[in-house]
Amino acid sequence: MKTNRRLSVALTVIATLGICLPSCLPSGADAGQITFGPSSENVTFTGNGAGSVSISISGLTGPGFYTGDALVGAFKFGPTSFTAGPGPNIYPASSSAESFEFTGSDNMTGTISWSYIQDGTPQPKFYGSLLVATAFGSAAFLSDFSPGKAIPVDFIMNMMAGASSLDFLSGTTGSATATISSGQVMPDAAVPVPVRIPEPASILLLGVAVVGLAVGLGRRFDRGV
Repeated sequence: MKTNRRLSVALTVIATLGICLPSCLPSGADAGQITFGPSSENVTFTGNGAGSVSISISGLTGPGFYTGDALVGAFKFGPTSFTAGPGPNIYPASSSAESFEFTGSDNMTGTISWSYIQDGTPQPKFYGSLLVATAFGSAAFLSDFSPGKAIPVDFIMNMMAGASSLDFLSGTTGSATATISSGQVMPDAAVPVPVRIPEPASILLLGVAVVGLAVGLGRRFDRGV
């Protein structure tokens, strides 16, 4: 009985602190989206030795798909270069504008403004917003990608060649390259908010605090306080 009561208290504390369990993670939109990847070309990352990296893209192309369309289309990112950082974990992007094109049974063009790059693994992830310029195709496609609409876009890289992570690379003046693994343009998705990942020591301290608080409250309940 006491064990169950303490478990209940612990779960209540976790919920109060806003620690999200897997069941409360947001789910992505599953309709009306463009998915793409992998790319044939590389993205080049170069560290500045002071916590930031420069991004260089000469152009990226590969297969693309629109939900509900049986035909394989194609995506194309135009050239761009910008600086991201300082990190770690989250690298805010400086002013950047990159053209984007999707062709297939439906067609769309627009301009992407990158917001930030999420690090922490050898596969950095780009987050940004696509402003639709032109769109042609089915009624459903035109509803999802009407001109003037701003739509969240993101992609994750394949394993980088030349660095274990941007956190490592940004402390050097070396370079690394990687192709796109996969990506998506999701009209119904909310723009993700960047969250810096706590250092391991901070996570440990938070865990100790949660357990200690739960045990203390459990003892109070056991005494009938």
